[in-house]
Amino acid sequence: TIAVSVAAGTDRLQSITELKDQLSDAGGYWENNFSNINYTDRPILESDCCNGGYPSIQFAGAEIGSPLSAGYLLYNMGNTDMSISITTGSDNISVVPSSTTITPGNSHYFNFVCSADDISGFASRTVPTEFATIQEAVNASAQTSFDHAYQIAHNDPYIDYDDQDVPLSYYGGDTVLVQEGSYYEQIEIDRGIHLIGGNPAQTVLSGSNNHRVIKVDNNNSVFTLAGFTIQDGYNPSTQWNGGEGGSGGLMVVDGEMHIRNNIFINNRAYSGIHGLIERNLFIGNNNLEDGPAHGRAVRINSFGSPGISFYNNTIWTDDEGYKSLRVAGSHHRIVNNIVLSSGDNYGVIATDDCPDVSYNLINGSIEGCTNNSETNIYASPRFHDPSNSDFTLRSNSPAIDSGDPDLDQDGVTWESDSDDQDSDGTRLDIGYGHDRDPNIAEFRLQDLGTTETVTGVVNSNNQAGPQGSYTGLSMQDDYAGIAIYIPSEINNFAEVSLKPGDEVSITGTLIEYHSLLEIQPAALSDIEVLSEHNSLPAYQNISIGEYITNSEEYESELIHFPSVQIVSGEWPLEEGSGGSIGISDGQNETVMYIDKDFDIDENVAPFNPFSVSGLASQYDNQQIKPQRYIDFSSTIDAGFEVMYLNNDGGWQNLPTHWEWYPDQGVQPSLMIERTGSNVYSSDSIFYTYDGNYSLKMWGQYTGGENMEGNVFQTYQGDNAFEPLTDIVIEAWMMSHEDDWIGQGSNTVALFAKYFTNGWEWISDDYSTDFGASYEANIWHAISLT
Repeated sequence: TIAVSVAAGTDRLQSITELKDQLSDAGGYWENNFSNINYTDRPILESDCCNGGYPSIQFAGAEIGSPLSAGYLLYNMGNTDMSISITTGSDNISVVPSSTTITPGNSHYFNFVCSADDISGFASRTVPTEFATIQEAVNASAQTSFDHAYQIAHNDPYIDYDDQDVPLSYYGGDTVLVQEGSYYEQIEIDRGIHLIGGNPAQTVLSGSNNHRVIKVDNNNSVFTLAGFTIQDGYNPSTQWNGGEGGSGGLMVVDGEMHIRNNIFINNRAYSGIHGLIERNLFIGNNNLEDGPAHGRAVRINSFGSPGISFYNNTIWTDDEGYKSLRVAGSHHRIVNNIVLSSGDNYGVIATDDCPDVSYNLINGSIEGCTNNSETNIYASPRFHDPSNSDFTLRSNSPAIDSGDPDLDQDGVTWESDSDDQDSDGTRLDIGYGHDRDPNIAEFRLQDLGTTETVTGVVNSNNQAGPQGSYTGLSMQDDYAGIAIYIPSEINNFAEVSLKPGDEVSITGTLIEYHSLLEIQPAALSDIEVLSEHNSLPAYQNISIGEYITNSEEYESELIHFPSVQIVSGEWPLEEGSGGSIGISDGQNETVMYIDKDFDIDENVAPFNPFSVSGLASQYDNQQIKPQRYIDFSSTIDAGFEVMYLNNDGGWQNLPTHWEWYPDQGVQPSLMIERTGSNVYSSDSIFYTYDGNYSLKMWGQYTGGENMEGNVFQTYQGDNAFEPLTDIVIEAWMMSHEDDWIGQGSNTVALFAKYFTNGWEWISDDYSTDFGASYEANIWHAISLT
């Protein structure tokens, strides 16, 4: 094929006939050992790069007054001497040597030196004090890119190396300080510039829905944009078209970008923006109607190394979210960002070439290949009201303290590295750096009279009664609890009627009533029910001594005393009665307050000893407030609200105060299931009959047929029952259709077994079997007397 090309002197074969002719000629040359080909004595100029072609010299990132150098080797691959001379047309560019002779088969290195003194320094300019417009200030700023050149002369007659460009760009640039205000400009930046606004909320650059706001094409110089709102940018182009197509808000063609602490609102275009971006908020940026989704809010399109770092930004698209962030190139790091939309969130991040996409909070999915995506969180960030530009995080947002623990990749994580911390010394949050509500523990530490918004789950019944003139409840999050006081002058049960399991957000003032901290809303509109039927926080199993010592830490939280006795006070046997009762666990005493508005009065007092669950409260001194009669149990703990994790299994919560069989060498076929959990291997949701947890049991997997697995409590010694004592055991049972007991032959029953003090068998009693004959998905009452 090489012979054909030489012989024919053509670049294109027009037909099969021509190809046959050329192959025939080539065969003749080969047979004659190319004897009819004449050789020419000459030098042959080649370089050490570019497949032997001519290399380019460029200087980027120059520091003013700090010389730079670059060079290359030139080779003489011919059979005669090569003479070379190089001259420059600039005082800032020199070459050593300026001339030399290279003998056949040898090479010589040419070193180009840039003195980097085209400019003497950088300055600051202020808009509108010194310059009426931003564009005028940019045009008056120092140039940071220069096109120098040099000429090369040589005696290789077949190589056309003559004038060559030497582009030079300086690191840095003038600073343009823009005071607060609104600016309606189409800004073109062709040099290194630091464009700094007063603050992003008050310094607005607008395209008036008529043109792009900013385009940067500065020959690889630095560009900084900080402290602006970029809004209403518009680019009607539906073509990428190199540096012309693309963004409506900001278009950065190349160079080193530092884009921080800005807000981008309602910029419309074929694609988003390009560049390095940190801590920016993108609101409602989208494609033109019917335009292809090449990056609704942000497009990163760079294939060089190192890539672009896209850190701690928030992208909110008030529409379909597909390709809100599009990333092309494998060297980029997309880390600690929130990406979501109000519409379909499929593919809110779209990638090519497998970039690093990690520690992001995504209310949707990723389309394309990524690295480290297992660290991403797929959930809502829990903003207050993003559709109305309120991006305050609720205190239970998964974005809080969830960022990359080693964002700067220096091998030192956030606990010991301030570069990986937020300003408060905690682990980096995910997102733009949003304001966030305090959690309840933080709110409790503030001064009385402080007004904040807190979020938690209502954990108590209405302490004012179902028709009381006010509501007195409490709420709890993962950190603390606080009482809720809604005064009678604003209370309206028809408008707001909170109940246990409601997740609520309340804006209110911190007040204190008889040592009890409360949040008091000014109006019912300050209360927002975010969801219902949530699991209550788990009861904390503590002693009275622990409660007395740390009463403030437990205040308005759910607690449980496993074994106490009544030592003072009268039990409320009459309807509508209540009062304080002294209880002791044998080591310490405290007050148990029976609220007349709960369903505890008129019931018999629990037998000593008993367990009690309730709300940790205050009325000048600490007290526990049981909320239902079932919060008392003479069976030590008749419910399953208190549990522990089976570390052997690592997934199995087991009931405290209960025993089970078999218990040796076999993982028990039972667990404590939380309300709101998924039914086994399905999307169905499990809801308890009452309380927060239920006992779940299943059949034995080993040991043969008719194998019994049971859960029980033993009464012996001082707790043994006297002969002829009547015992009533009651429970509610349910089997869900997606995990149906009727799939096999298992049944469930309540039982009582009787032994002598020496554990000699006496007898047993069993309830009716619960099994496949009972209707699925419904709780059924089962009892044994």
